[in-house]
Amino acid sequence: MDVTWSPRYKVSIRRETVEGVRRPIPPEEIPKRIPRMSQLSDLVWHTWTGTTKEPATLRYYAIQGIVNEPTKPLMKEIFNARRGTTDVPWSKRLTFDLNSDEGKALFGCPNGIAVNWLLIHHAAVLGKREPRVTIFNEKGTNNLGENFCMVWDLIPEKQKGSFGKVEKEPKTKRAGPESTPLLSFSSVGGP
Repeated sequence: MDVTWSPRYKVSIRRETVEGVRRPIPPEEIPKRIPRMSQLSDLVWHTWTGTTKEPATLRYYAIQGIVNEPTKPLMKEIFNARRGTTDVPWSKRLTFDLNSDEGKALFGCPNGIAVNWLLIHHAAVLGKREPRVTIFNEKGTNNLGENFCMVWDLIPEKQKGSFGKVEKEPKTKRAGPESTPLLSFSSVGGP
């Protein structure tokens, strides 16, 4: 099962009526029915390059309202292991780089894969990045009661040294300059 709710998955579960009978779309027809721009990473890049003249300045990628599997259970497991609860507001957020097991798991989950694809497909413009991810759960800020969020800090490799080590414990201020470019999406999908 495609846990990212991609266009390919949505087309594959669609039913159509043929000669009065509801049937799944034949597998050989699926590729013909998927839009050319079908990955979240493509849509993000198109949005970003349409709003800036300097696409290489992308620094933050934020995802809020995460509901897909297996991202949400993974985040719950990390919250419970590190904080003993899933109630982890911004003030108690957790940040991981890709050298940590948590960072690797988050980078490999459906929502992290969107960031991965973005960095891979647009490396010629963005250059090499050393991403780190901050996760938190702002309960009560939406109608679901939980609001699982990720903020990816896409640190350019050449600036890596100027940002120091990855925070293990939260600061009271937001990391990074306030004017730094940010892309933010509510998420129900993956790459």
